[in-house]
Amino acid sequence: MLSKSHSAESERVYREVMEAPLSKAKEIGGADIVVGIPFYNEANTIGHVFTTVEEGLRKFYPQKCCVVLCAGAWVGGEALEVINEIPVQGNVNKIAFLLDKKTNGRGWALRAIMELASALGADLAIFEADLMSKEDEYGTLGLSPEWIQLLLEPIKEEGMDFVTPKFNRHPFDATVTNMIAYPLISSIYGVKI
Repeated sequence: MLSKSHSAESERVYREVMEAPLSKAKEIGGADIVVGIPFYNEANTIGHVFTTVEEGLRKFYPQKCCVVLCAGAWVGGEALEVINEIPVQGNVNKIAFLLDKKTNGRGWALRAIMELASALGADLAIFEADLMSKEDEYGTLGLSPEWIQLLLEPIKEEGMDFVTPKFNRHPFDATVTNMIAYPLISSIYGVKI
């Protein structure tokens, strides 16, 4: 278990890191939709995820103010460079930053994304940074711009609070555990479980 002073230090560092992204959110003023992408250093896949998400936002929500928000581990410099080189168009804004070594981990990234989405007053969807796609005779397999609409429509049109996708995958692949439960519990208690 982390000491109270270490926990207080992590919180102080987190607040410092969040100053610039919160300032950018304030410049944007507010948003209807935020898509968060927590990342480690997936430099070879995050560009594809980002551009696919941005395309889906422009295609399905052209009248909405949208933000693609990328919060990365302190070692994610290469992935951040890839993100920063991607231009956004039209109704889509971008906020991308790295966390500090003292606030490292997916739990901190998810906390940052949720805090910024709340500050923007937006509905939130979260995508993993390593999602892939491929084309075959039946169309796109994997990540496609349509995922944006499929995940957000139940929230925007039907008043749902939480939507999660169902993947055809190996039964031991535990996205909910890896993306939500483990990081949140680890960040709350300050220990890796």
